[in-house]
Amino acid sequence: DVKDIQKISMKIKCASIMPELAGFFREGDAIKDNDGNAIGVLKKIISDVPSEIITVNQFNLRNNDYFLVPNPSGKDVVCLFEINCIEEKGVLYFNNYAVKIGNNVVLNTDSYNIQGVIIDFDRGSLAEKKGK
Repeated sequence: DVKDIQKISMKIKCASIMPELAGFFREGDAIKDNDGNAIGVLKKIISDVPSEIITVNQFNLRNNDYFLVPNPSGKDVVCLFEINCIEEKGVLYFNNYAVKIGNNVVLNTDSYNIQGVIIDFDRGSLAEKKGK
């Protein structure tokens, strides 16, 4: 049973990953399935910023005074991928993961295996629609 493959654009956020891992992302990285077949490509690194953590002002606890500060041990990386999906009963699947906002996916390449969260996707090209 041969299934039709659809190419879609997907934004994936990898939150609070070690800075050393964040440095492995490269445009052109091939995402592979468990058999080593290419099923997607990293088209663009949209952002690579320090993660933030909540800090409470211990001198003003009664007013719930808190603020966000950069986390030196974590990075948030958002990337745009072009991936191959299969549609079954109206749902798109990428490497057996349902393509839905908020779902986790594993990005497996020759250099890294990192989990991320789908934050946006489009059956057309996101980069083209947003003029980038």
